[in-house]
Amino acid sequence: MLSYPAAIPLSTRSLNHRPEVAARAMTDTTARHSVNRAQVDQARQGGELVRQRTPALQQIEHTSEFLDLVGACAQFVASAGRIVPGLRGQNYTEDEKATVQRNLARVRAAADWIEGAVATGQVTPEEGLASPPPGRRVARHGTGARERLR
Repeated sequence: MLSYPAAIPLSTRSLNHRPEVAARAMTDTTARHSVNRAQVDQARQGGELVRQRTPALQQIEHTSEFLDLVGACAQFVASAGRIVPGLRGQNYTEDEKATVQRNLARVRAAADWIEGAVATGQVTPEEGLASPPPGRRVARHGTGARERLR
């Protein structure tokens, strides 16, 4: 088996042909992070190349994302429709009520974020909520919209 001098950086060849080198490299958090980042970058570049070569893929991805979004909204509404009628007669503690209120604020923030993203194309919470759809003001419900997403 070939021996690589310690001064030569780890290469794919040394990782592929020397499992003990790969195992040692993966115990190093920085090396593991670098490998993961390289994998993500490589996959992203490959995806971009495929999208450039296959224009129909963008429409397929758009349709898939649209269906995911509509499905998530429908699932939330269906879940609420199933759960809320069962709340009749329930007594909740102040802590439980506060927890529900915090989570409802998050739901409102997410709905505002979705609405802003669909209307403006801005997908970060700050961008989407900074530009409400034409003719609509984003309700803040007592807390900052960004805070509600946390």
